[in-house]
Amino acid sequence: MMASEEAQPLTYVPETILKKRKGNEQWALKKKEHLEARKKIKKDRLKNIIKRPEQFVKEYRDKVKTCNLTLMFKFSGFAKNLVMMCYQPKINI
Repeated sequence: MMASEEAQPLTYVPETILKKRKGNEQWALKKKEHLEARKKIKKDRLKNIIKRPEQFVKEYRDKVKTCNLTLMFKFSGFAKNLVMMCYQPKINI
């Protein structure tokens, strides 16, 4: 059947319309890539938002530990100085 059919002439499409189609296709691809990138960013932000309170609690506890340790070291140093001052022999010449 294909051999018996005669080839029909191609319809003429102006060059400006072809360029516009090409531009629209490129624009559609760029838009699709941009939307996919935004979806990925939103997904990552959502994960960070969910983890944020847990991270806050962890940082707060770490900060409290370090403050307690520094206070403990300061107090122990102060206490050692007190002990050393109390037990230093007095020399009277």
